[in-house]
Amino acid sequence: MSEVPENIRPGNGFLLSGNNILSGTLEGDEIRMIDGASIVRIAVAEIVSIQRTLDKGTTSHPVFEIELKNGDALAGELRAPVLKIKEGENLWKIPVAHLIAFQSKKSK
Repeated sequence: MSEVPENIRPGNGFLLSGNNILSGTLEGDEIRMIDGASIVRIAVAEIVSIQRTLDKGTTSHPVFEIELKNGDALAGELRAPVLKIKEGENLWKIPVAHLIAFQSKKSK
């Protein structure tokens, strides 16, 4: 998330539309991505970063690139219409269309 100044970079953080930053973690064990005609299950614990692509998808059906701890990268649409983000005791439900990027604190 290069858009976030280094001095305010959260541990685990989400960049949302409108340049909003939310600190937190992905809730749940896995997310599902539509990759062509198949659905790929991705363990949340293996995700290093998620980045919305600018050259693919639409506003209502964005395409994301997901980088995994093992160095693999996947691209496709997230299946769920919302992401659940845990921040302290709070659970936020954010529409996938609002997600720009996610970065795990383990990625830097």
